[in-house]
Amino acid sequence: MTSSTNLPSDPDEEALAAILAEAIERQRNGEAPKASEYLEKYPHLRDRILLELATIEFLERASIAKIGPDLKSSPETDIGRLISELDAASQRLIYLRNLARKSWQEISKEMGTPEADLRRRHARALRRLLEARERSTSGS
Repeated sequence: MTSSTNLPSDPDEEALAAILAEAIERQRNGEAPKASEYLEKYPHLRDRILLELATIEFLERASIAKIGPDLKSSPETDIGRLISELDAASQRLIYLRNLARKSWQEISKEMGTPEADLRRRHARALRRLLEARERSTSGS
């Protein structure tokens, strides 16, 4: 079980986790959240917000492509390969939240970790995922 002492509380991380959760829910409800809505509240997080929203769009498109729970590479997308490069807990979290579309409460119960910790871990995993995607597309 992960305790909250392993994941330090940071107001910016908390804000990013909340932005991610809200944007995902809004997108799943048919809305198209705009970065400008969040940038007005958190101008100092501009680059991070843009990165988070790009990651959400990337993952939500991948979930529509119906990638399986084994997270292996598929001919349609490289998302499986990128996710497989994350640590096991992050892989599981990405799968449960973005592909299986489970609620934070369900994931918290399943993983035995407080929701706040999961949200912070999810935000960090999404950033690592998008950074890996950018590196793979840029050839670095």
